[in-house]
Amino acid sequence: MGNRVFRCFAPFHSPIFGIDPSNITDRIHKRNWNAKAVPRIGGDGPFYVYIARGWEESGDRKMPKYGVLAWRPEGHRHEHRYTAVFDRLRDAIACANGESPSELRRGTSPSPTGYRLGSFPPEVSLMACGCSGGNISPILSIAVPGGEAIAP
Repeated sequence: MGNRVFRCFAPFHSPIFGIDPSNITDRIHKRNWNAKAVPRIGGDGPFYVYIARGWEESGDRKMPKYGVLAWRPEGHRHEHRYTAVFDRLRDAIACANGESPSELRRGTSPSPTGYRLGSFPPEVSLMACGCSGGNISPILSIAVPGGEAIAP
């Protein structure tokens, strides 16, 4: 059996584009999973947890998947700490909300109601997007640690 690799395009609420308080909610569900993140509290600080739709590659096969990713904001950088991959969206949502047995649930706890991580600057200062099937997705980004993004 070959290696399996999960790949996804960074969604617009990914921390590489900055953490905006308007992207944070108390709970992820099937109507907001592709635009919102939840904060969770771990032993070494807060985590920004979100879901990204992607695919898993195994040899020549690509299978649609949902990834739960947890990042820890740290100064001007965001450190990736956790990824879990699921076949079904409902399983990814349960994991992100800490409702299923997982490493994320064991290592973090729900944040207090209304908890906000605050704003963090983006790590991306240049981004190019592509369009496929009517969906716009980032395809290239150049990160400048501690740099500031210039909005059009």
